[in-house]
Amino acid sequence: MTAFRTYASVARSCLTTSPLRRLVLVPPKAGRSPYWRVRGTEYGIGFDRSTQVADKSSAAKLLKQWRDEAKRQHLAPPDETRGLSFAAAAVSYLRAGRSKLFVKPLVIHFGETPLAKIGQAEIDAAAAAILPNALPQTRNRSV
Repeated sequence: MTAFRTYASVARSCLTTSPLRRLVLVPPKAGRSPYWRVRGTEYGIGFDRSTQVADKSSAAKLLKQWRDEAKRQHLAPPDETRGLSFAAAAVSYLRAGRSKLFVKPLVIHFGETPLAKIGQAEIDAAAAAILPNALPQTRNRSV
């Protein structure tokens, strides 16, 4: 066997080894941390977390919980049906003691629109509708 790998063997190994690997427990590293880690991907959700526990059985329980959580997120309905509306987010923002200076026109414009449906194009359209005669820099500060 040669020391160099052929192109075919490299290509074959790329097909068989996926960067998306299942969640695995990673043992603690001596001198770094006494805690087990969970690494990998489950249902398209990447994990690289410390379990904050030093024994393997407790870490395995956390691994199972995180797998179940990833599965629930994967099987849940899309964000539009379970997401927060703009009005609810604005109420939360105001309850946190934030400034109400520019919130009212935005709540009138967006209302109960789900946050998942508000992107940069919708924000730009809102700025133009709320401040039609303002300069672009004023729109950026106000919306």
